[in-house]
Amino acid sequence: LGKAVGSPEVKDLLKKLGTDKAPKLTKDEEGEYELEVYFTLPKNGLNLIFELPDDEEPTKESEKLLTLNCVQFYSVSPLNDITHAFAGELPFGISFEDNQKEVHRKAGKPSDTDDEQRIDLWDETEPMFSVAYKKDGKVDMIAYEIEMLEDFSDDEEEEDENYDDRH
Repeated sequence: LGKAVGSPEVKDLLKKLGTDKAPKLTKDEEGEYELEVYFTLPKNGLNLIFELPDDEEPTKESEKLLTLNCVQFYSVSPLNDITHAFAGELPFGISFEDNQKEVHRKAGKPSDTDDEQRIDLWDETEPMFSVAYKKDGKVDMIAYEIEMLEDFSDDEEEEDENYDDRH
């Protein structure tokens, strides 16, 4: 995570995953380049997400600056064109057969949970860690991400008036 698409680490990873293709910027319906690239490897049970740095204008020339910021490990997921479950070792000893209670026992209590979308988030770690569950309650996807995900809570965070006094 955090390495550019042209870095030796990312090139080596892609080679080990059996692809010689590199992530490329794509255009949306209006013909504008997208800011992120979802690089799905269906037979590996993986989705790699690459983003441009925040201050970078998306152009064909800036494509080499795409940075790996998220790795998603999937069970079989027709919705995401994933044809094979990730076969490697999953974090914290989690299995795709685990339910939410078992995940919490293995990974600890999440910092946030979205019951409607069936997602747990541990955003106080670096990289951040999240788990999504299928309708049957078993693990569907595990992700590591180096940028903040949206906050699932409905509560507005209160401003800490004493923050400046303590820091």
